[in-house]
Amino acid sequence: APTEILDTAGFELEGPALLVIAPGTNGVAGAEQLSPGALRAEGRVSGRREADGTVYLATEEFTHLTGTDSRGAPFVLKAASGLEATGGQDAFRLRRAGDVTLQLLGDEKLDVRARELLDLDSVAETFTATGAVELTGPTWKVNADHVKRGGPRELVMTGTAQAPAHYINTAHRAGAELSLREVRGQRIELAGEEARAQGEVSAVIWEPGTRSQIEIAGGSTGRLVMRGDGTGFLEGDGESVVARGFLGAGGIPWHVTGSRILFGPEHFEVFDADLTWDWENSAANGRADRMPLKARARRFQASREHLLLAGEARINGVLADGSAWDISAGRLYLLPSDPELVDAPPLPFEPRLRRMEARGGYDLCLGSRLNASGATLELTGKRLLTSGTATTNVLFTGGGLHLETKRLEIDFATFLPTTPFGRIRTTPAAGAAWSVEFASLGPVCDQADGGADEVAAAGEVAAAGEAAAAGEAETILALSEVIHRQGERAILGSWFLAWLDGPAWRARGRELFGIGGKGDKKSNDGATGIRTGAVGAGSGTSRIGGAVREASARRAAQDGPQAPLLGGLVLPPKTGLVEAIYAEGELQVLDGAVRRARAARLWLDLSSGGGWLDDADLILDVEVRDKPERLRAQARHMVHAADGSLHADNATITSCNQDRPHYVIETGDLTVTPAGKPSTRRPGEANLPSNASWAVAARDNVLRLPIGPALPLPPLVYATDEDGDPIIENIILSNSARFGTALGATVNREAGSLARGLAGLLGAPLENLDGHWRYRASWLGARGLLLGTGLRLKAPGEFSLAIDGDGVFDGHSDRGLVRVEEEARDDFRGWLRGRGRWTLGEESWLDLVFSNQTDPGVQAEFFESEYLAFEERETYLHGRWSAGNLFGTARARIAADNWRSEIEELPAAGLSLAPTPIATWDGGQLLWSGDLDAGLFRRIQGDDRYELTFDDGPLTVEGDPRVARLDHAQHLELPLALGHTGLKLTPHLAARVSAWDRGVDEDQSPRRLVTSGGLDLATTFSRRFASGALHQVSPFLGLGHTFAWNESGGDPVPMDEMETDPRGTALEFGFVTRLLLPGGQEHFDLDLRGAFGEETPRAARRYLPISTLAQWRGNLWGAPVGLLHDGIYDSEESRTEYSRTEFGLRLASGLGIELGYRSARNQDNDRFYEAATAAARYRATPLWEVEFRETFSLMDDQALHEKLTLRRLGHDFLFEIGIGNRRGEGGSTISFTVEPLLGWRRRSLGLLDRWSLGSW
Repeated sequence: APTEILDTAGFELEGPALLVIAPGTNGVAGAEQLSPGALRAEGRVSGRREADGTVYLATEEFTHLTGTDSRGAPFVLKAASGLEATGGQDAFRLRRAGDVTLQLLGDEKLDVRARELLDLDSVAETFTATGAVELTGPTWKVNADHVKRGGPRELVMTGTAQAPAHYINTAHRAGAELSLREVRGQRIELAGEEARAQGEVSAVIWEPGTRSQIEIAGGSTGRLVMRGDGTGFLEGDGESVVARGFLGAGGIPWHVTGSRILFGPEHFEVFDADLTWDWENSAANGRADRMPLKARARRFQASREHLLLAGEARINGVLADGSAWDISAGRLYLLPSDPELVDAPPLPFEPRLRRMEARGGYDLCLGSRLNASGATLELTGKRLLTSGTATTNVLFTGGGLHLETKRLEIDFATFLPTTPFGRIRTTPAAGAAWSVEFASLGPVCDQADGGADEVAAAGEVAAAGEAAAAGEAETILALSEVIHRQGERAILGSWFLAWLDGPAWRARGRELFGIGGKGDKKSNDGATGIRTGAVGAGSGTSRIGGAVREASARRAAQDGPQAPLLGGLVLPPKTGLVEAIYAEGELQVLDGAVRRARAARLWLDLSSGGGWLDDADLILDVEVRDKPERLRAQARHMVHAADGSLHADNATITSCNQDRPHYVIETGDLTVTPAGKPSTRRPGEANLPSNASWAVAARDNVLRLPIGPALPLPPLVYATDEDGDPIIENIILSNSARFGTALGATVNREAGSLARGLAGLLGAPLENLDGHWRYRASWLGARGLLLGTGLRLKAPGEFSLAIDGDGVFDGHSDRGLVRVEEEARDDFRGWLRGRGRWTLGEESWLDLVFSNQTDPGVQAEFFESEYLAFEERETYLHGRWSAGNLFGTARARIAADNWRSEIEELPAAGLSLAPTPIATWDGGQLLWSGDLDAGLFRRIQGDDRYELTFDDGPLTVEGDPRVARLDHAQHLELPLALGHTGLKLTPHLAARVSAWDRGVDEDQSPRRLVTSGGLDLATTFSRRFASGALHQVSPFLGLGHTFAWNESGGDPVPMDEMETDPRGTALEFGFVTRLLLPGGQEHFDLDLRGAFGEETPRAARRYLPISTLAQWRGNLWGAPVGLLHDGIYDSEESRTEYSRTEFGLRLASGLGIELGYRSARNQDNDRFYEAATAAARYRATPLWEVEFRETFSLMDDQALHEKLTLRRLGHDFLFEIGIGNRRGEGGSTISFTVEPLLGWRRRSLGLLDRWSLGSW
């Protein structure tokens, strides 16, 4: 039953107990209907009441307490472990409660659950809760290990690293202000509108800028602050912070880590950001096949519609084909795709973005196929727009090309570029290097499209052939003020139009930008802004189409890569994106600073290789008589064929470089073909341009001079090989004692079907064959008419043939070097000679040489200059092959002239092994070599009036013996290096066996076996001086000895050195020294050597002659000087066997002087000749020069020959007047020579000229 406690003394009740602290009007109503101010306890209850009405209570076990707080709000408190509390008229304080649940049921509801609740003050509304604390307010909820409430707007929560405190804002509203939705941390402080958290911090905030929830998290040192003004930050002490959110209407997730996060009502920023976008890769977003985007920046900012990356920003992703793309910039601005925005399609290579902007400089890379850089970049689903600055350019690389400009726009519907000016060049990996500079580049568009203001076609822009006539869509790029460069070559033009393969171009564009999907649809071209139909109307349609058909009709297009344009500019292949090219406006082709071609208009169809040039003016490199020359070809209309050749029906060619040539050759059919390979430079000559050598063929020709009628000319060929010759080589008018009054000329013409038929019979390849006929005619007043013809045929690297034949009916006496009595020869005198080569392989060939004269004097009498240079006397067939170190020969040689002395080979063959390492000994390689030679030989003794006799010594050989011979030799040598002195010692051994089927005595068969050996010792001493001069000395010593000798069967017939007796001991010694001054132009060389022989059967003396060769090339007071001495001296007889000395001096005034001395002895040691020579050439001006030569006999004390020449070098022709006298001819000679400068080569004056031409 209830008991009322009225006194102030303490009380104690045994439970269960019910205590009413402040009686209510309703009385006691049971446990479920407790009125406020009642306490029910299951255990002991104790307490007391003070005089002021304050009640102190303490309970044990489960306690249920109800009442009202200071504001009159009811509360319910349940304590499973009892409580301690005090209460009065206006306040209630709970000192402790265990395992407590507290409910405040007023306007500001609050539920508290904790293991222990301490110091609850209903007036101050403060308390402390510990142990699995749960607080639930009207709009929030807290879970923590410890909570301290400091008032209605102050709350401090703490937790552990494993179970941090957790605050949740349960008011789910999307307002315009930033709000804290959720926060976790080891310590959380809420004070009014501010919130702070630290230690394992994570939070969810409502970000009004992005209108989305953003999750943020920090590490163990993380610290979160949210201020009352709606701003805040999250940072970690050396640890990264993390944020997550969703962007755009599609809700694309993003994830970012950084060093610090700032947020506010209008912004959300992450510093030192590392961003992953679309990180969930969710199939729900329709992008399960896409890899997430990765980004980095010093600052990341997110808003509702865009992301901003600033400060060393970089983003990368993966293209549809799996390759990577990335972009870096000062700032990157990104807008996500929105399916509802029909007018804002996604980027071509990244469907999650509809816009990307880069500022502050950028670098874009789409896989390995495209790279771009510049100052700014704007990318949308429709176009790419990029620009540079005053100091930086846009660089765009893709498809093997590199573009540099200030501004570039690419339409993604057509992938056609538009740029005001710039430069395109090939990348190193693209092969042939070329570049194009232009003032503007862009598509040719319909006027209705508004594109005409950006790019306008210039002049007469024609239609593009039958495709345009049929109304098919065209894709055309226009370039203005174009300079195309390739190496040293360039082509310039005012306007260029390029017809593109539209579908292929767009497919290449999709490939460059990493776009997958199906191929192009031509039906869409009408909407792309590309002009359809013809570019312009008028006569151009038939001109271009007709030119292509004309080129195809004249020469079919060839398979394989296209030939260079104009001999030097590489064009795109047939399979490329460019179908045709049209250009106009003073087109020029330059080689360095030299203009090589000019035209008013050009059209080239790259699919067939055909095209044309209008008003063409070409400078062509040809080679005439081994000398590079230039021709000029002009035509109103010229057709370009697939092989790079040019054709014109009416044209002019000339070697005159004046705008108004002094002469021209008008031709009705001109063909100009680029050479297969560059011409080889000869010593002292300039290189022909390596990509612009030509072969020129012309038919239906006339020569037109400024005055007089046109002169008909035969067909002509200017070839690019070493046999090229002009049409008219020379015209000579002379008067001499030998020939009387003479007039001669040499003319060349193209080889025809007869020549090709002859080449076919000889097995020559006809595909690459080129050549010409050569006709010579000379009226020799005292001798008759000398006529000659020649044929030159050549297939480079495969076949060459030169045949000449000349003849004259001559009934007069000879006055030349070889004189044949009239009764000893016929009236007809002729000379047939030739030389050819068949190339059988890389190291194998077959040579044919023949020469036949009707008598011994023909060559020396009528072709004296050729005779002095090289006497053609041999007739043979020689084949050679090789396989590694093994070489083989097969030979056949006959005496075609019955008066010549000759060793015939009927036939002969040989096999040789080059030195081959077979072993190693003491650091050196043992080398083995060998020879095997066999053949049938016949020795023919010619007419001793014109030919030397064989030196048989004491032997007597009768008749013309025929001998079969076999010879075999084996050699071993071992080069060894000796110490540090540079000495090289080479011991060597040899064995030779030889056999003949007959000897001097026909009944004998000689046999010979020889073994020999020796030592070679050599070294080189070298010193470099401080001035840069280099001095070298190379002494050498050689010793040879015959160890064994076995000979039987009599004496062999002397044929060559094979039959020489090699017995005895020989010692050879000498040295070579050289002094080379800096620059390489001044030097001194000396080669001195001698020999000593012992027990040599056929040697008449022991000391062999000493030979020397010395030359000096230097300068005296700035003038080039040269000195040469070649001599052989007999030390035993104290006499000079042979001597040749030359001295040359070249003065700056244009005067060159050469002096010489020559002497020699014959086989009988008598003085054979001794003469002095003098020559001088003075160039008074670049056009006039005079030359004098004289040879004086010191034996007879009289002149042998003198000649004075006056030479005028005209603009196109050379004019010479020569006066001379030769001893023995009976009179003087005067000559007049007219020769084209085309191919003319100045005769060498002497020593210095030969050096400058590289002959020494």
